[in-house]
Amino acid sequence: MEIKGTAVNAVRELVLTNFKPRYDEWINSLPDESRKIIGSIILANKWYPMREALIEPLGKACKLFYNNDKKNGAWKYGRFIADYDVRKIFKLFFLFGSPAFTIKRAPNIFKTYFSPGEMKIIENSPGKAILQIVEFPDPQELVEFAIAGWIEHSLEMIGCKSAEILITQSMIKGNPITEFAMKWSS
Repeated sequence: MEIKGTAVNAVRELVLTNFKPRYDEWINSLPDESRKIIGSIILANKWYPMREALIEPLGKACKLFYNNDKKNGAWKYGRFIADYDVRKIFKLFFLFGSPAFTIKRAPNIFKTYFSPGEMKIIENSPGKAILQIVEFPDPQELVEFAIAGWIEHSLEMIGCKSAEILITQSMIKGNPITEFAMKWSS
């Protein structure tokens, strides 16, 4: 599996923004291949190997900075990347500002980050929606939590209040899909 460079850059930026005094400790804790990727110029539109470019660096960040709490660390990374990318790359969402508009485009956004992979919309109603990852050859718990954090903060940024995201099914737990059930108020 591969991940787009913009997501790789966001891991490094998360550490630099929130844990700068410990950046070298984090870099030095990474396996060689991960350190080569993270320590180089990361091109936003280039595809990188997911394990080395995202899973290892994010896992080490969770271990070092979030007391090994993968859910909390990856969720915060997802929220961070929403800020990091959505305001820059997906500005169109803020012009329209509708949850239905944003959710309708989630499968296409998903494909801009992960290859291969497929997400489907199961429900897109006022105040609630369901998205499912139906193809993801190398499911990862960190990725599921990061996607949930990304969805949560993206909804907040377009004005949704009390956004709540639940992972109701998970490929990691043996389900055939990963499902994100969300609800919010206007």
